Amino acid sequence: MTVIKVLPQPFTLCFKHDDGHTGHTSDFLAVMSDGGHRLLDVRPAGRISELDTVKSAVL
Repeated sequence: MTVIKVLPQPFTLCFKHDDGHTGHTSDFLAVMSDGGHRLLDVRPAGRISELDTVKSAVL
């Protein structure tokens, strides 16, 4: 598989969870040669909060 395009901050997802509403803007969207897509977030492990974990589960 080859990455053919990378889009920075392509969109914001808004969703509900047990504690209310939140949103998340991924850092990048990679478009793959087979037609697939991959959302990428770039953050040091020490800066991942509990809410970030909830957001990742939704994505």
